[in-house]
Amino acid sequence: MKLKFVVYVDAVTGRLTRVSSPQYKIDSEGLSEDGTLRIVHVHEDTLPQGCEDMKYFMDFHWYDAEEKKFLFTGLPPNRHAVWNIESLIWEWDHERLLKDVRTERNRRLILCDWTQGLDVPLSESQLQEWRDYRQSLRNLPDEVGQISSIQEVIWPTPPS
Repeated sequence: MKLKFVVYVDAVTGRLTRVSSPQYKIDSEGLSEDGTLRIVHVHEDTLPQGCEDMKYFMDFHWYDAEEKKFLFTGLPPNRHAVWNIESLIWEWDHERLLKDVRTERNRRLILCDWTQGLDVPLSESQLQEWRDYRQSLRNLPDEVGQISSIQEVIWPTPPS
């Protein structure tokens, strides 16, 4: 029985975090030392059908620790969906969306960092407009409410 892949699975969600070919030193099956990952050895006879490609295997499968088998999930409906190993369906993850909102907010803050320098050539009223704009950006993740995509965010307008 030839070892085909060593699969690292999120111990809580069952999401495959890494699929690798066996190397010289192979991690033992079971939980990682810190308990966050489950390490699964996949042999040629236990490899799900069509999963010879590591990327395909990782993108389309999750691991059911109770049944000790890989489940075909297909692609998520959007980047903010998470596979629920108990109900066996894709579910909305609002926290993932908020993380993306924060990332975009931070990008917008960085773009106007120049306005906060001591020697910036702006009037006091212009400086205040930029301060207000930046504060509106910082308040954003708490104020977005129940959105279903980052395109629904109403971003503050930067001063002209």
